[in-house]
Amino acid sequence: MEILDSLKPWVTSAQWGLGAVFVLCFLSSTLLPLSSEPALLLYLSLHPNHLWLALGLASLGNTLGGVLNYVIGAQSLHLFDPEKVQHAVLQRQVHMSQKLQAWGPPLLLLSWLPLVGDPMCLVAGFLRLPALSCVLYMAAGKTLRYGVLALGLMSSESFWGPYIRAL
Repeated sequence: MEILDSLKPWVTSAQWGLGAVFVLCFLSSTLLPLSSEPALLLYLSLHPNHLWLALGLASLGNTLGGVLNYVIGAQSLHLFDPEKVQHAVLQRQVHMSQKLQAWGPPLLLLSWLPLVGDPMCLVAGFLRLPALSCVLYMAAGKTLRYGVLALGLMSSESFWGPYIRAL
């Protein structure tokens, strides 16, 4: 939340707000421990007339962050040395790999989930799952999540609006 507080002037700005939302959504979809939802909801509470544009940019930024994770996973295959990886880390990766191989790209509909979504994109790249299918499922899941949040905010604006603006 401290990061969001420091970026609040950018997110609430009419001039820079959409760009700040895009960047925060991109960064939060990488392995960095950030959350993009407060930034999007704050922006939309101040600029509800930009609903579709904000949803599109947030979804695009978040999907591109997932694509970056996928690419890093695909490229890490060259750097992987099983002897240097701790046993517990390797076991978690094997478990996630088995799930992704069994379910395939559709499992990336859940790539928006906290803690497991970003590593799922990384492992999908590591496993060399079909890139186009992975990106489409990532985009669908992330867009649906933002859509539900935004429409929930818009439907309850009269109740939550003053509290969100006070942030």
